[in-house]
Amino acid sequence: MASTNDLSRDLWLCVAVGTAAIFSYFVLGGTAQAIDLQEQCQLDARKASIDLASDPPSLPGKVISRLYQGHYNKELNQCLLLNEQTQELADNVFVTIVILGNVTGKGVYAVYSENPQSPLKCELTPNDQVKTICKSREEFDQFVLQYMER
Repeated sequence: MASTNDLSRDLWLCVAVGTAAIFSYFVLGGTAQAIDLQEQCQLDARKASIDLASDPPSLPGKVISRLYQGHYNKELNQCLLLNEQTQELADNVFVTIVILGNVTGKGVYAVYSENPQSPLKCELTPNDQVKTICKSREEFDQFVLQYMER
């Protein structure tokens, strides 16, 4: 016959294992799902970046660099793509274009373009109704950071 101490120990062990199982299911399960969404977003962002590279904007000149970053934004429930491209338009004349948008291409949140031959273009659009003109790359980067860290 089991003693009261053995029964207490067995009961405590069952409670501990049950609590760990529930914790794993709800807490780690949600984390695993978020990780899966981030991983899928990275894959989708890579594909979207490759698609953009194969169908570039109609700018003359040679592409010097192309960078991209994907991030799944939990608050928006969207995969975002930050795409930056630098092209040489003529000898030592470069244009840099940076776009933050939904990986599906259905929403653009920010556009930055810097070209010594034309005025700076810096537009921030946190929603479909409001467009703000920004004045610097730093202001643009701060805006983008809000989307890429959530």
